[in-house]
Amino acid sequence: MFSKTTDSLKQVQDELAQVKTLLEQKHLEAESKQDQQFQKVHDSFHQVHEKQFYYFDEFEKHMQVLRDLNLQFKKEFEQFSSFKQHLEQKMIERVEKELREQLQKHVEKLKGETDQLKGLQQDITQLREEVQRLQGMSQKVKDVDLQLPNYAKTLAVQEQDKLKLSREIDHLQDLIAKMRQGRHS
Repeated sequence: MFSKTTDSLKQVQDELAQVKTLLEQKHLEAESKQDQQFQKVHDSFHQVHEKQFYYFDEFEKHMQVLRDLNLQFKKEFEQFSSFKQHLEQKMIERVEKELREQLQKHVEKLKGETDQLKGLQQDITQLREEVQRLQGMSQKVKDVDLQLPNYAKTLAVQEQDKLKLSREIDHLQDLIAKMRQGRHS
């Protein structure tokens, strides 16, 4: 019996040794798989880390390009604003110059017309004096000696011309007054 127990104990020990060997094998396999998985995780992490640095570098490059473009845009916008202001100033100066030239032409024309009207006024005054003189003479002269109907027609025409010229004088004086008011405004 004792030998049976020793045999059984030996058998248990052998089985325990096999189980131990099997466990060690399984343990080594598990460690190997774990090392492989750890290596895969490590490699994946390393790849993600490298990609992260790559994307970060690319992002920085793009940000620098955007900064450069923004700076260039600001410079061009400032140049455009300066050009716009310069162009506006030139346009204003040109319009003012053209207006001054046009106004000067009209002023000179009005001065010439005013001088003509003054001459016409003198002519009208002379014609009035002549009419008054002729009226005085006509009272003394007989109707038969003069051709009064023709003279009356001439006087009527001259009177109409005189009224027309008076109206033109008034109109031109109004225009001159308006121009002077426009200059003072």
